[in-house]
Amino acid sequence: MPRNAWSLRYLWHHRKFLSVVDSIKSMISGDSLICILDLGCGSGVFFRDYVEDSYMKVGYDISQAQLEYARKQNGKAFFSSDLEDIVKHINTMPKSLKVICVSVELLEHLSISEISEINSFLKRISRPIQGLVCTTPNRESFWPLLEKIIDRVLGTDYHLQHTNLMNANEFKEVSQYLSQGLLETSPTHVRSILGFKHWLFGWKPSKREVKRPRKMILVSERSNHGI
Repeated sequence: MPRNAWSLRYLWHHRKFLSVVDSIKSMISGDSLICILDLGCGSGVFFRDYVEDSYMKVGYDISQAQLEYARKQNGKAFFSSDLEDIVKHINTMPKSLKVICVSVELLEHLSISEISEINSFLKRISRPIQGLVCTTPNRESFWPLLEKIIDRVLGTDYHLQHTNLMNANEFKEVSQYLSQGLLETSPTHVRSILGFKHWLFGWKPSKREVKRPRKMILVSERSNHGI
């Protein structure tokens, strides 16, 4: 059970994290040795509360304060703000290991050049990249309006941080800058992450929510991923 299970932050992120975990598990079979590389890991809550300890965990973030907290919460995980260190660390892992990259609410904060820079480092990982799981808000949904309400109520600044909001087609296109040269991908697909009212109260999503979800998850993996 995740900590602070009924806090506002938990309710906001819980469904999203569960969707990411489900996508990761869909790429894995048997007793494969797996490393989860979390790009933009923040405080490490995803690793602490949702990722099994049987996986190796590596987190990247630019915030030293967030990484310090993440290290205290995840004793066995490796965290760094230096992509060079991330590459070196993974390259010391067993050669049979496969890497699944996770990007939770990161791409909307980055420019194409910044995403391409991360891609150039990932290409230097000598262990196979098995798949990529990304989530992002959908700019064609009610999200932009909801974002303003959240900023006003919680005092956040999402409207300043989200410099690259996308729709589903743009999401697919932008993700290719992250996965280019890393994956022989099967057709990339984008699906909805339903809000907490659906899993908490059992409400069925409206047609609009299915076609234009507030949050989207993209899964891209090797065409022949039998691991």
